[in-house]
Amino acid sequence: MVHPKLDQYLASRNLWNLYALNHFSEKALIRFSKAFVDSNHDRINQLDIANAIRSFAHFKYLNYDCVELLLKQSIEKVTDFNLQTLAVVVNSFSELNVANPTLLGITKAIILEKIDEKNINLMLQQQMEEGQELMHPKKFSPNKTILKPVDCAMLLSAFVKAEMFEEIELFESLEAAFLSRIDEASGVCLATIFNAH
Repeated sequence: MVHPKLDQYLASRNLWNLYALNHFSEKALIRFSKAFVDSNHDRINQLDIANAIRSFAHFKYLNYDCVELLLKQSIEKVTDFNLQTLAVVVNSFSELNVANPTLLGITKAIILEKIDEKNINLMLQQQMEEGQELMHPKKFSPNKTILKPVDCAMLLSAFVKAEMFEEIELFESLEAAFLSRIDEASGVCLATIFNAH
């Protein structure tokens, strides 16, 4: 029986479906991994990467060629990822015991920059509410850089698994971001943060 050719778009959506349904199929994982490896790599986007690596991590499935491809694509495109995708991707790699210093270093820089932007935005919002003259030229965009508690928990877990314990500023920033929205955190999220400590 001849199967139609799969591209990475269909493969990534099907991998997400396997994860969402918690349905393990080694044949499907092999086939979808091959679709990624055989695809036009320039067309792989952040959602494709996140869907695939999340599914692989969930099932503890390691296809070296595909994971290597996803890691390379993540490093190339990580600066275009939104924060939720970044958290999912970095955490999923850590669950597969893939700790790449380049990806983690870029992620650290992005997180610290975004958290710093968020602090600036909060300061500007407070200045606007109090009718003060704005002290910073940056435009205020309140939702641009907000890290959700689940994102903080996933990122913190990934950095702990990579044994980046010397990164005090990073850990403190993630913890502060988490605590600022702790009322939104689920029980699983709280347990994840607790385990990371």
